[in-house]
This record gives sequence, C-alpha cells and structure tokens, in this order.
Amino acid sequence: MKKTVKNKSWQKNWEGKFSFLAADLALDCYYEAGRIFKSKISSLVITKKGISACYLDEKELSVFGKKALLKIKDIGVEKFTDDFRKFADELYIFLNSSPDKIDNKFEYLKFEKILKKYSSYQITNKEVANHLSEKDKKYFKYFEEARKYSERAFVDLENFINKVNFKEISLFTKKEFKSYIVNEKIPNKNKIKSRSDSFGVFINNNERFYLNFEKIKEIENYWKKNLKTDEITGKPAYRGIISGKVRVIINLKEKDNFKQGEILVTGMTDPDFVPIINKASAIITDAGGLLCHAAIIAREMKKPCIIGTKIATQVLKDGDLVEVDANKGIVKIIK
Repeated sequence: MKKTVKNKSWQKNWEGKFSFLAADLALDCYYEAGRIFKSKISSLVITKKGISACYLDEKELSVFGKKALLKIKDIGVEKFTDDFRKFADELYIFLNSSPDKIDNKFEYLKFEKILKKYSSYQITNKEVANHLSEKDKKYFKYFEEARKYSERAFVDLENFINKVNFKEISLFTKKEFKSYIVNEKIPNKNKIKSRSDSFGVFINNNERFYLNFEKIKEIENYWKKNLKTDEITGKPAYRGIISGKVRVIINLKEKDNFKQGEILVTGMTDPDFVPIINKASAIITDAGGLLCHAAIIAREMKKPCIIGTKIATQVLKDGDLVEVDANKGIVKIIK
C-alpha cells in the first residue's frame, strides 16, 4: 500500500470543513464513476480536526475525464445533466429528513445507493468540463448550471451526520456508521479517540486502506521534499493581474482575520466563503477545476483567480507579497 500511494501523481481535488465520515460515505463515487466510464480513479483522503482534503491521481483523473466526455456526448449532455439534477433532488430529500429514516438495512442501502449515484455524477460533471475543446464549449453552460444546482449536497450531508446523537460520529468509518445506524453498535471508543488528531483512507480498486497518524505523517513528509519554490502555477479561472498581501484561510473560524484587499489563499472555497471573497482582491486555491466554487464565484465577481495550484497553502504564508498573474496561471512571491 505504501509504495502504491507514493507512486501516484496526487492532486488535491477538494478540501473543506467536512468530517471523515462524510468523506468516507461519498468516496465510493470514484470507483462507481470509473466503473461507468471504464476508467480507474484512485483516491486518498486525509482529515485533520474536521478539515478533510481529497487527493486524486492526476493521470488517472485526466484519462477518466476524456473518456467520460466522449460517452456523455454520445448519450446527450442535456440528458446527463438532467439525470444529475434528478439524483441531487433524491439525495436532498433524504438529507433533509431525520437519520432515523435509515434505521434499518433496507433504508440504509437505499440511502447509500442514492448517495453513490449522485456523487459519481457530481465528480464526472465537474471533471468533464475541464476537457472541453473549443468546439465543445457550447456544453459548458449545461455542466455549470447542473453544478450550481447540486452545490450544497455535501454541506447537507455533513448537517445530516450532525443530527445523529453521538459525539464521535464524525470519526466513524462508513462501515461503522452503517453498523451504528442499523444495529446500534458502537465501535471501540479508544480506537475512535486515536483518530481525533488525524485519520485517512486510501482507496485503490475499491479496496479501502485506513491510515493512522503515523502513516499520514510519513506521506506528508514525503510530499514536503519538493515544496521549496518562489513561483506557483495553476489554472486561470478568471483573468487579471494583481499584486497584494496573502492571507491563508484553511478554517472559516479564521475569517475575522481577513482584511479588505488581501489575496485569499485556501484549499477550496464553498458558499460560506462568499463574505471573504467579497473582500478579496484575488483568489488562489490548492484544488479545483473550471467548475469548482472558487472558479464560478470568481467569474461572477470578476476577480482574478488561479485554481489547482496543489501547494499554495503549504508554500505561501500570511503577509507574503505576491503577484497573481491569472492570465498565465502563475503566482510569484515578491517578498
């Protein structure tokens, strides 16, 4: 497992205030999407004190996106995005009810099936938009509107989990959650407590390998070897060139530190970031493609934005003076 993890060309796909359980419940989407479009997608999630980051293999994801786009064009982009909305509606109904609704095996499996359908379409919808040719740009609006329609589903999933009356539920694995809901079985409390600092999961060929603190530290130390740089590259989401001081926001609890005109550097944004983005002069994210929240909101607010840098939050520090060239997708550290 260790060798396989190190041999992957990981890119951060999303990051946010999501519990480990929410991530583990949704992770089947990558295997399911790969199964549908006959393409493998490995995934890695690391959760630290309520902030989860998901990494996907860059090469596998690119191959998947290209294959999926071809098939979606064959079946019809409008049909695909209409189905995506339908699955989102089905999931919203479940997530806005009480967890008591899934207190038996039949209802739990129904919930699991709906979540898998929705999340596999979500990852597919988001990724294919990154592979549109000039000729295919006419389809972008369909993918973008479907993405906006379904945006709050994972926030609702987190809220749904929080309705469960058990304090440590957020650190459960998917299997432990099912056992708790269906059989009221609680896992060993010492095992759960050991996950409070950090916990992770690596999924390869639909096989789960859970990662403790030591394994996560080893992976992160391996990544840090290539982080020394004075220039960061990513994808332009909205064009423009601006210089300013950086403010790194990983957790929204730090939002009051953000000052008007600073450059927002974060793993990924969501609708709760909008008050900060209103004050920001530019946006830089580790994760994201053309349909990530940061890209959409940057286009709406007309703010320079570079997404998918992978390492911005690890390299840049509060107060760094940088030039954001969102025409070329380059962030230069000036001082």
